[in-house]
Amino acid sequence: MLRGALALLSLALLPLLWRHAAADPQGMWWPLSWRYDPDLPVGTVTWRALARALGLSALAAVALALAWRAWRGSRSAAGPRTLAWAAAALACALAAPWPQPRAYLVEATPASYRVSALPLDAANLAEGARAYQAQCAACHGVRADGQGPLAAAQARWPSALGPGLYANQPIGDLYWKLRHGAGAHAGLALDDDTAWRILDYLRTRAWGLAGGRDLAPLRAPALALRCGGQPRSWESLAGLPVRVIAHGAESVAERYDPRVTTVVLTQDAALDADCVATGSDAWQAYAWVAGVAPAELAGAQFLVDRAGWLRARQTGAGGGWTSADAVCGPAGRSGDTSAAGLGGLLAAMDEAPIVGAPGQSWRVSARSSMPR
Repeated sequence: MLRGALALLSLALLPLLWRHAAADPQGMWWPLSWRYDPDLPVGTVTWRALARALGLSALAAVALALAWRAWRGSRSAAGPRTLAWAAAALACALAAPWPQPRAYLVEATPASYRVSALPLDAANLAEGARAYQAQCAACHGVRADGQGPLAAAQARWPSALGPGLYANQPIGDLYWKLRHGAGAHAGLALDDDTAWRILDYLRTRAWGLAGGRDLAPLRAPALALRCGGQPRSWESLAGLPVRVIAHGAESVAERYDPRVTTVVLTQDAALDADCVATGSDAWQAYAWVAGVAPAELAGAQFLVDRAGWLRARQTGAGGGWTSADAVCGPAGRSGDTSAAGLGGLLAAMDEAPIVGAPGQSWRVSARSSMPR
């Protein structure tokens, strides 16, 4: 009965908690030990058991209300109708077949729905990379492969911090483990901002290695820009489709395209383009997004939609525009590098925008909500 009552209370609180998470994902603390994960495979037997449990619990609540009403209207302390309704409530509650929570929920931490309040920009990613090398690389490895020089000395072998890590857990849970975990993590001297920078660096790197496949969408790292000879913020490009090009010999003829705003990454080369990224960290940030070493980035291109999400990339090694099926939209991958191919991707981005708020489940909508 207690478990059923707690389950009903949790279900009643979920809408309020979800609304709070959408309104303030940076300050959201999850009070329950379990949470629902839409990616968790739940069998039909479990769903049917849950439906029966909810139905019987609802009947128990109705019977209990009727027992209370009968007791209030009875002259005696406990009349026959009161006892009958109370017995019915007890029978329904005991018969409710509540499955074990792990059958349809996953374990949660207080920070499961939290996200970083820091901007995802090139400077913060560089800070996160430096903090990772100083605080984490000794155990988790310089390449985040779990092969650090101190790995063998740990009670548990350090995990690899690649795409698999971000495919299976929300970033809020990773933040909680990094800041409040036991073992080696307990000795780390990390403040909140440093922890978020490390996690954003690792997430950006993981997204680049996986090409976005099976990972939550990633915003394009913000850059300091110079457009038409004048300083300009990355945020000023909101509402515009953006193409980011890492300057190479093959990209010289592609600095202008009327369909997109072109941002060129350079290595101190003086170029004429719509916008040129300034700052020493820009090249390295997009090398992480591309999943390549900085020396191999030249020629790579990235498409950013009107809301600032990375939607497709074209590596400097050649080949067409590629994107993860869950990121670019229903059209999936495109191997056409012609003007029609780029136009098709731009149309797909507008017709299937990424919707959702930080801390919630991401999805690609089939109906455009972006300005044209």
